[in-house]
Amino acid sequence: MNRLSSLILIIGLLGAQTLKAQLIQTVKALPVKMVTFKVQTDPSSILETDMYFTDTSAPMPVILMRTPYPRRQYTGLARFFSSKGYIMVVQSVRGSGGSTGQMVPFINETKDGLAMLDYLEKQPWCNGKVGMYGASYAGFSAITLGNTGHKTLKAIVSLSGWSIPNITAYPNGVNHLMLNIPWMLFNFSQGKLIPGRYNADSLLQTLPIYQMFKMAGVPVPFDQMEEPVKLFNKDFSYKDFSVPIMQVAGAYDFTKESTLSIYDSLRKYNKPQTMVFGPWIHDQLFSGAKNVGDHVLPNNQVGYGDTILQQSLAWFNRYLKDETNHQSSQPGTYRLFPVWGDSSGMLFQRYPEERIQTKTWYLQKSKINQSAQNVGDLSSKNSKNIAEMSFTSDPYKPVPTNGGANFHMFPEKNGVRDQSAMTSRTDVLLFTSEALNQDMFLIGKAGLRLFVSWKGKDCDFTAKILAVDPENHAWIMSDAIARMSLASKIPTNQKDAAGNNIYGFDLDLGHMNFMIKKGWKIRIEVAGSNFPKYERNAGTGENSTLATSLQTVQQSVWTGKLFDSYLTLETFKK
Repeated sequence: MNRLSSLILIIGLLGAQTLKAQLIQTVKALPVKMVTFKVQTDPSSILETDMYFTDTSAPMPVILMRTPYPRRQYTGLARFFSSKGYIMVVQSVRGSGGSTGQMVPFINETKDGLAMLDYLEKQPWCNGKVGMYGASYAGFSAITLGNTGHKTLKAIVSLSGWSIPNITAYPNGVNHLMLNIPWMLFNFSQGKLIPGRYNADSLLQTLPIYQMFKMAGVPVPFDQMEEPVKLFNKDFSYKDFSVPIMQVAGAYDFTKESTLSIYDSLRKYNKPQTMVFGPWIHDQLFSGAKNVGDHVLPNNQVGYGDTILQQSLAWFNRYLKDETNHQSSQPGTYRLFPVWGDSSGMLFQRYPEERIQTKTWYLQKSKINQSAQNVGDLSSKNSKNIAEMSFTSDPYKPVPTNGGANFHMFPEKNGVRDQSAMTSRTDVLLFTSEALNQDMFLIGKAGLRLFVSWKGKDCDFTAKILAVDPENHAWIMSDAIARMSLASKIPTNQKDAAGNNIYGFDLDLGHMNFMIKKGWKIRIEVAGSNFPKYERNAGTGENSTLATSLQTVQQSVWTGKLFDSYLTLETFKK
């Protein structure tokens, strides 16, 4: 350990003020740009930490990043910020990168993060102003501190972050299988287990689900971890969120809904924030990848991370250095790069709520192809005729995941993908609009109300919203799932022919950022599965994590008079 490392460690253990002069003199004399030291956040946790700095004798603002991933992959980022008048500190969370303690996702980051802010506040090289930067988990590590009121934390920049893990990990209470299992395997194996090094497709079919870790050779009690993750930050208070935040989201990023739900929630309380919402998948900003599935990005949206980095610097300069003259650091701005839109995107000085209108399409049985049980229309007017459209959902032959906002370790299943092959399946219902007579910019949210019945103890209804081009490619934009045993159901006091209750329910299809061209169509797909993205419903009523067998279920969607099944889209008024 070199002299500077020793001094920093002593300060962490004994307090800052007594060694302030010595440390500043040492920093000034040494050409060292990075040192590693340890910070003890509680008796069971000692965290490995890297500090990047320039030679200076004055206290400086600090940018903190807390991550479960290898710290040294952020050396370039740290050197960038340290060259701009900051000290950057990159810390490995518990159970990662040499830090002691057990890595339990999310649970300790608020406590450890606050302890680290307390530590930084006492250091002579910190001027009392700390910003936090992070992508993905590191973004979460910052956001979870935003409502704690810690006086040292002045600004946050988060790329693809979240505050409530459950929104991404268990949407509507359903296990996001294609994310949770591979991500946990990656973390608990210290990055050794990634799809491709093991047969992920085979592993994700394992029953019961809780045995998957054992099958992969990682002794983690997955079934015992579910409830803590589901409950963590469940009642996160945005009203108390006091830290100005810049966020970045991607239309095909699996964290999209978590990120944008933070934006929506903070907007209700007029909190200082800014948002950039583009077409990207997770971690694409800095990768240089030119494709989002089968969609080719405009050149100015490839490697857009460089622009984001400059905007991040401006955001920190505003709140950590009181430099307010950079336009990109203005709070309130909402920057969009729509999929299939103009490459220059759109910049709003605030969220354009007054220019958003809601369009409604009713689901109904096809007027042209009455004999086709699984083909229907999307129409601006509801049908007066009641129709039942049914399918059999076989969990041993589930509807395959193909595109969407999925875990980026499965690139072949990610992004813009053609769903036209689904037209040949009898377990998928298709509802398609007429061709649009003008371009339509989808902004805001999409929602679906369905009236359904089913024969069995439980089932799932999945939905995808698609854009169908003139060549009949059906490009996925977003998807969602609802489990009937968990959904908030709307009673109708009606039954189907077999005596099963008919219920309504609402399904949030998420945030839209798409420019649909004149001549294209909108399509809704309804099915009983989307696997392996989501766990399969056992159909037996038992917990799907514990189920050892699966059961086929008959499912129906009801439309027309009495059963107003419809799609809502928020569109931009020109």
